[in-house]
Amino acid sequence: MLSALDAFADDVEEHRFHGGCGRATKGLLPLPIEDAQDARLVVDWTRCQGHGLCAHLVPELVKLDRHGFPVFMDTGVPSWLLGEAQKAVEMCPALALRIGMK
Repeated sequence: MLSALDAFADDVEEHRFHGGCGRATKGLLPLPIEDAQDARLVVDWTRCQGHGLCAHLVPELVKLDRHGFPVFMDTGVPSWLLGEAQKAVEMCPALALRIGMK
């Protein structure tokens, strides 16, 4: 953390003085899910680059369209798939996935 603060000192100061960059930050970090029955995979389309790793890790919840971008099933994340869904969130190269609530 300290090295990141040193490396991005100008960016940190910019955020401090101007209140951020305008991008939403709530729900971007993978946080523990309290009520798994309402959990669902959510994608930030401004970040998604179509790597397809999410579809590989949880094929029960994510398919790829003809361009290689994810298509999410319109269901919640079953408790037996929560671990795999969390792994997909953590491994997303573009940090585009999160587990949200219905």
